Amino acid sequence: MRTIVALCSFLVTLPAAAQLRSELKMPPPPVPPEPEAAAAPRPGATVRLGLRDAVERALQVDPQTLTAVVNRQRSELAVLRAQLDRFSLKVDVNLTEEWQAVNFLPTNAISNPLTGEAYGVSKGFVGQFGAAANLRVPIFAGHKVSASISRARNLRDAAALTEKATARSVALAMLQSYWAVRRVELQRVVSEQALGRYEEAVAVVGSRVRAGLAPPVDVNRIETRRQRERARLAGLEGTAREGRAQLAVALGYGGAELELTEGAEVPAPPAGPGEVDRLLRAAMDARPELRAARRQTLAADDQVKVARSTYWPTLTAVASLSYGNGSGSYGYLYSQFSGSWSANPFKDMGGAAFLGATLSINLFDTFNTKTQVRDAEYQVALQRQEERRLGRLVEADVRTAHARLQRLYASREPLAKTRDLAKDTLDIIERRYRNGEALILDYLDAQFELLNSEIDLADSAAAIAQTWGELWAATGRIPGAPGGKP
Repeated sequence: MRTIVALCSFLVTLPAAAQLRSELKMPPPPVPPEPEAAAAPRPGATVRLGLRDAVERALQVDPQTLTAVVNRQRSELAVLRAQLDRFSLKVDVNLTEEWQAVNFLPTNAISNPLTGEAYGVSKGFVGQFGAAANLRVPIFAGHKVSASISRARNLRDAAALTEKATARSVALAMLQSYWAVRRVELQRVVSEQALGRYEEAVAVVGSRVRAGLAPPVDVNRIETRRQRERARLAGLEGTAREGRAQLAVALGYGGAELELTEGAEVPAPPAGPGEVDRLLRAAMDARPELRAARRQTLAADDQVKVARSTYWPTLTAVASLSYGNGSGSYGYLYSQFSGSWSANPFKDMGGAAFLGATLSINLFDTFNTKTQVRDAEYQVALQRQEERRLGRLVEADVRTAHARLQRLYASREPLAKTRDLAKDTLDIIERRYRNGEALILDYLDAQFELLNSEIDLADSAAAIAQTWGELWAATGRIPGAPGGKP
């Protein structure tokens, strides 16, 4: 009966232990959100999507960003684990109830060391209870503990910056994918306008042929050009549909139909060389990849300190406290020598305690410490070269995007003038053809020249909008609307 009561009292203490663990405020492992399941539209629905909306959606559902979040949370947990090295306290409680048979079929007589009487066969239920607490506090560990904590903190900061770098990469990829589709859609608009002009040209040529003012072959020539443009328009529509389908899958919209609404307005051109230097300084300070590499270099320096700590002697304070009649306690020794085994686990209780310190000095370890320190120093050197490599990539991103913008803006004005001249030329040739002063070949060439000029101008607008976003991302920020706006 007493055993059952003891077991119940032990089980009652479990909620208190659970409450103590909850006070440590250790969050459960994070579960990545599934926003696409909650916000996904029904199949066949149309989703209007601007560039900012697409980027925000990509940051919510892309597995790379969710993975970076989990890695950052793990690094925060690693900081706590490193801080726990400042001391170690372990508390164990054991409650045992078992049946034993002792000293049967003996080959030598076993006697009680206290009374000198020989033991006989002893059997029955035996209950034991034991509670022990062990404390270890490193007084001096060669700066290993502080260096380990500093390293964990630097790695935590690096993981947080890597999360930002991942978000920037995902946003940049979405920006490029978005404008790849919009570029095709802009070309499709130009093709639709050109097809409308070809429809008018077919009517003009047909009326002249029916009136006997032009040879019948003119109808075949203009109709051939119109059919080619129809085929080109169908190809552009199919390409745009494929791009929107891929974009919908990447954004977690499934079978929804996307409608991309971002305009291709051309903002003011960038400033001169002084502006790119300012952008480069901002990028060097803000790019998360470079900042994460710096933190990882600091963590590598801390690892060198950890390796060097083995050269130092270590001094650790230790303390232990035990109570009960289980193995390792005074009561257990008393029960063993007296032979007073009992089913009651709380009989013959006793305690033991000790307090001391341990000094450890590493005199020789076959150069293991020396090689570990050298390897850690090599890691620092490699990490510094990684910083240099990332710095060059950052500079290349900024300067290349800025130079590309200057090139696009420099060519845009001639393209606009070419489009205007081609439109004027088409009007002149069309009037001359109506009056019988121009050939059908001149009419077709003027149509084709205007079409190419409008396509080049549309491509230029899309390229400028995309490059502005790439320059914005190159400075370490999330690309948004064209023109570098957040």
